[in-house]
Amino acid sequence: MSGYVEAVSQSLKDAIFSLGANFLAQGKYDKALTIFDGLLALDPDYLSASIAVGEVLLINAQYDQALDRFNALIDHGVRDGRIYMGAAKAYSLLGQHDEAKKIVQSILNGDIPATKAEVYAAKMISES
Repeated sequence: MSGYVEAVSQSLKDAIFSLGANFLAQGKYDKALTIFDGLLALDPDYLSASIAVGEVLLINAQYDQALDRFNALIDHGVRDGRIYMGAAKAYSLLGQHDEAKKIVQSILNGDIPATKAEVYAAKMISES
């Protein structure tokens, strides 16, 4: 029974995340942020929601807060290309281009697990 409850709970959290992602895609950033924050209140370890909050903060030009979010995940040892790309974006938008380039280079060197799309984006950033 416990496994069933966990599966239902995860399905519900995934459905809530999808709702937030839909608001994000529609440009309803405040609604998306409310959904993602609520989801994190239910499950502080829901990685995709935490990353999404960082992305919304970037969109809302709250670069320092976004960087804090991404760096907190990095400091906790989470190795995910989305986090590092988010941090690189935040550093770049804050004018700290050398920090952004260090992260991008880490992705290109394969030091950070990243998808092909993230590696491609890192390559484009490094060549600009």
